[in-house]
Amino acid sequence: LADRPFHEAAARPLEEQRDRLVEDRAELVLRTGADDDVPGVAAELQGLLAAQPWRERTTELLMWALFRQSRQRDALDLFDRTRRRLDEELGVDPGPALRAMHARVLRQDPALLAGAVRRARRAPRLDSFVGRDDDVRRVHDLLHRARLVTLTGPGGAGKTRLAEEVAADVVARPGGDAVVVELAAVEDPALVPAAVAARLGGQPAGTVEALAARLAGRELVLVLDNLEQIPDVGPVVTGLLLGAPSVRVLATSRQPLHVAGEHCSVVDPLPLPAAEESDAARLRDVPSVALLLDRAGAEGARAGVAAADGAALRDLVRAVDGLPLALEIVAPWLAALGAEGVLAELRDVLDVRGRRSDAAARHRTVRSAIAWSHDRLDAGHQRLLARLSVLRGSGDLDAVRAIAGADTGPAVRDTLLDLVERNLVRPAEPVAGAPRFRLLETVRRFAADRLTAGGEREATELRAAEHFARWAADLARHGEGPGADPWLARAVAEADNLRAAMDAFERSGRTEDHLQLVTDAVTLWMTAGLEGEGERRLRRALGAAPATAAAVPVATTFLAWFVAVHDLHAARRLVQEAADRARRAGDEEGLAVALSFLGDIAADPEAARVASEETFALAQRLRGRPHLVRPARRTLRPHRDPAAALGGPLPRRHRRPVSAADAQATARSKVTSRPSTPPGPTRPLTSVAVIALSCHPSRACSLSTFSSLSPDILPPIMPSRSSTTLYS
Repeated sequence: LADRPFHEAAARPLEEQRDRLVEDRAELVLRTGADDDVPGVAAELQGLLAAQPWRERTTELLMWALFRQSRQRDALDLFDRTRRRLDEELGVDPGPALRAMHARVLRQDPALLAGAVRRARRAPRLDSFVGRDDDVRRVHDLLHRARLVTLTGPGGAGKTRLAEEVAADVVARPGGDAVVVELAAVEDPALVPAAVAARLGGQPAGTVEALAARLAGRELVLVLDNLEQIPDVGPVVTGLLLGAPSVRVLATSRQPLHVAGEHCSVVDPLPLPAAEESDAARLRDVPSVALLLDRAGAEGARAGVAAADGAALRDLVRAVDGLPLALEIVAPWLAALGAEGVLAELRDVLDVRGRRSDAAARHRTVRSAIAWSHDRLDAGHQRLLARLSVLRGSGDLDAVRAIAGADTGPAVRDTLLDLVERNLVRPAEPVAGAPRFRLLETVRRFAADRLTAGGEREATELRAAEHFARWAADLARHGEGPGADPWLARAVAEADNLRAAMDAFERSGRTEDHLQLVTDAVTLWMTAGLEGEGERRLRRALGAAPATAAAVPVATTFLAWFVAVHDLHAARRLVQEAADRARRAGDEEGLAVALSFLGDIAADPEAARVASEETFALAQRLRGRPHLVRPARRTLRPHRDPAAALGGPLPRRHRRPVSAADAQATARSKVTSRPSTPPGPTRPLTSVAVIALSCHPSRACSLSTFSSLSPDILPPIMPSRSSTTLYS
């Protein structure tokens, strides 16, 4: 009948009646309904408002619905848009009811949350809760033993989802009772009792005492979700537990409440696939990958993803640290673009927007989730977090103090502990018994952006570089001999930090510092089997540094060590160049290093003897100065199989004490008694003995047994002057 002249007049009242019914139903749901019904109501109201933008009651109810979804900012923005439209198009102000709703949202009126009870129930889909079975059992065990359990963890780790699953288990048991109370919209601890009472339904309770009286005698697991933004909420929770002895509280927060009787359980990101794993079938069994595939959408999309390059899938979940929130945000993009496409197109995962229209504002991007915690820090905590972004991998407390800088304050340790408790900084695997700390990659990127925005990146990177340069100088002194193992373990742990320090010096044009650091880190290249990288970095640093730099002779000799593995002739040229530079510069220690190695690899036995004797003479003159001498078996590799060249395996550390005089006599005899020995890895032991025993002839020496030689030559480990070292 739409074309009949009477149709419009007849239809208009019916349409108006329908619109009022939509509004009445929405108000009923907002007053008494469950949180799960609110997104549908909000969608209906948005559709109605799009067709009739001047309906003030619709705007009022939509503001209420947005507030119920923890979207206070969106509700206030809606009011501002409506007010401007009414003024510009109709020349009127909002009515009293709409202005009253604006005021209630501003003050976070707990009455707006009345009836917002989410009684826990099991999710209908079996795949909606992935990879947390052990966590659920652990939380249940804690709730049996304690009345207050707080789930802590970084933003987006899945604390709320885990708490909901635990509550669902409680409700599923005979006589079980659990209620989930969302408190993200509450920021005043005084409003918590009223908000909880409103969600429980029935009589209001404006105080902790009144709420406890309502719950007295009721066996209940009360889930208090999102407490981190409420300052001093701990006494409220304690008062409730003291007044209602049958109530147990399961709280979620990004930091502990710090009250008596609290048991904390950290909710970590989901386990990640191994860095080298690329098999798609095995990857699907990894919880982080399983969640990503589950959220990817339709079966066809999952099938396409499952057949994709496993390496791309692995890299994608590792890029977001296995955070469930981040995985759910990228999952819709994964269905459309595939794993490789997501990696190629969505370069900064922090700003990828989720596709869910009902997501809270703080969960729309990974950046907003991290900002929710970051923005609640004071300036000192924010400054330290930003500066820690220059760490690569992890760092110890000394590194944290050095990077923090003087303006962070003396209590760096306390500030760091606060950041750990807020799950913005994570404890890392200790190395040699020393604790270490790291940032999740997503947090590191966020903090790095803040550091750049504050104009502090270059200064902080250089401060970190100077710290690790000082540490590398110590490594050069202690990286061999008794007590070396902790240093070598830490050298491997600090590999990425040392690389970043080298790069920072190189970018800033500090070429001499760059060369010195690369030279001091030679133990890392050897210990970790990174000879190729060591050679490349030494070549680059030597090419940029001035020829007069103090480290050039020793660095050139070290370069010769690396080159000798694949080109002995080139190595001889390099070490001769190092010796010549050291002579011209009057650098006796650098000359001793070069001549020692020249004696090891010279093609002519007579030349080798001359070089070794000159090394001996230099060592005599340098007597009393502190040096570090490294045994050839670890550092020198002119043959691809040194053990075979020596005639058998090299024992790791078989030492016996002998007198310096006996050892020096043995060393002299080896220099003079084997002039026909061809160049090779036996001759370095000659130089080692000569240099070591000449520097400190009064000391007893720890000597190694080698299968092709008598068990009488191994240099003592002695402190180095600065980072200039004698190696052989």
